[in-house]
Amino acid sequence: MQTDTQLRILVKTTKSKLEFKLTKSRALSTHTIQTSIIPDLQKLSQLDNNSRSFERGLDILRMSIAQLVRDDRTTDVWEDLIGEMAVLESSIHSLSSMLDKQRELNLINSKIQEGSNNNRGKKVSGWSLFGFGSSNTPASREKLPSELQYQEIDRLSKVIRNVVVAQEYLADDVKELKKLASAIVKCIDLPYLLKNSPPTEKGEVKKVDYKDEIEEVEVEVEEEGEVQDTDKPELKLELEDKIYVEIVRKLRGDDEDAVVNDYISELSDVYRIDLYNEGKYDEEQDEEDDTKDGDKDEAKDDNYGTSKPPSKKQNKQFDELDDLKQRFNALKRS
Repeated sequence: MQTDTQLRILVKTTKSKLEFKLTKSRALSTHTIQTSIIPDLQKLSQLDNNSRSFERGLDILRMSIAQLVRDDRTTDVWEDLIGEMAVLESSIHSLSSMLDKQRELNLINSKIQEGSNNNRGKKVSGWSLFGFGSSNTPASREKLPSELQYQEIDRLSKVIRNVVVAQEYLADDVKELKKLASAIVKCIDLPYLLKNSPPTEKGEVKKVDYKDEIEEVEVEVEEEGEVQDTDKPELKLELEDKIYVEIVRKLRGDDEDAVVNDYISELSDVYRIDLYNEGKYDEEQDEEDDTKDGDKDEAKDDNYGTSKPPSKKQNKQFDELDDLKQRFNALKRS
């Protein structure tokens, strides 16, 4: 009971700290984009793309965005971990039983190792060609009883794995998370879980052992936007396995250069910045100029009691409004 209370406190404090850091990091990221990244993009768009100033400025901007990407990815992991905290909080009562089972497994493992050493006789020690030493090989899981060799990996075990693995990458970033990971890692056989976890490398092929039919199946990581080969076996990942792959890949910094380019492209599109002077938004600029001129002319004509015809942008807005009304009326009739 005392263990359950301590774990519940650890989970709640960790969740609260992650929520605080998440909110703060999201706000800081938005502030950085608006006050630093966007002005730099706008300044670069005014420079000649072939100039040294543009190249130097773009390199500096890429470094700034790379740091922003790393921060955003870490924040994404915090958000995933908050969800994992909710699962742990609702399963506190199960952690004690998992801890007892793991202790039992370790005890059986140590007895098998001791028996294995006795069967070989006493440890061979003494002087040898390489100096004084002794032989002590740890027992492997294959020497355990069959019911312990291939334990079913439930969702809670995967949640604990995700928390522990994330903490190893984050190190001392969140002290509460470090304390929690140190406490719950004793509830699982982490090496066994990692061995049976989905692959995280791009194009990596991994052998997966299944409990019911002990066979090795080759599976590959599914990449975003990549067309899967139907001739190859597919690995349908559960939610916790997807979170595991995402945590590892984001904290490891996979595809960072590609993500930086995506950030630059997305921000340029959202804020209508023609970074490489390709004339992307010239038409929109012309429409804005027409609108401004039309507003000025309309204001003048109002003074004389006449009105000018609507501008191109106003006509476009009217057409969109009429289309919206037609869709709404059709929806009401259906």
